[in-house]
Amino acid sequence: KMHNAGYTALGLNFFYIAKKIRAEDLKNVPDFMGMFGIKGISVTAPHKNEIMKFLDEIDVVAEKIGAVNTLLNIAGKIVGYNTDFLAILDLLINHRGKKVAILGDGGMAKAMVYASGDFKIFSRKLANFDSSEIADFDVIMNGTPIGINPNDSPIQAKFLRKGQIVFDAVYSQSETRLIREAKKVGAETIDGKEILLRQGMAQFKLFTGQDAPEEVMRKSLS
Repeated sequence: KMHNAGYTALGLNFFYIAKKIRAEDLKNVPDFMGMFGIKGISVTAPHKNEIMKFLDEIDVVAEKIGAVNTLLNIAGKIVGYNTDFLAILDLLINHRGKKVAILGDGGMAKAMVYASGDFKIFSRKLANFDSSEIADFDVIMNGTPIGINPNDSPIQAKFLRKGQIVFDAVYSQSETRLIREAKKVGAETIDGKEILLRQGMAQFKLFTGQDAPEEVMRKSLS
């Protein structure tokens, strides 16, 4: 809806559709793009890391991050980019120098790491999501899918406090539990739809060569 709303607003002959791809079929994606003249593809979890091995080229920043969320067909060459970090960087612009806790170790979390300064990663693999240390951080960013179920949150509410900035990359149709509980204690919140919008706007620019119509795309997400 977001991309198509932008294409319509600018009168562009583009169309964006969703397609579920199995991990074993990722190797065929570059050939598929070339064969059918597909200009670009958005990549989401769990394929942001694995797809990299099948690309012709990877943008230097995406290479450093270790994850791509955008593929671009440039004269038959399939190039990988990461616009997640651009969204996070944009949203962190007024919070530089603050101590950041990053929850997760997947593609989104890697983008959060690249966009952050003083950070620490908390991973469920290390069983430390429920560490009381999280409460000491100025910014908490959820880079996990925990929260798609509205009853789930990656951390306990007791670790949230007024004055914190809480990011949640989960873009559920309604507020996630993490965002609800953060608001309740008076923390500043940034939900997944804002991150989705901003990374999508950067993708739009790559796909079309034109600036994204922000308000049109934002309205499509409401």
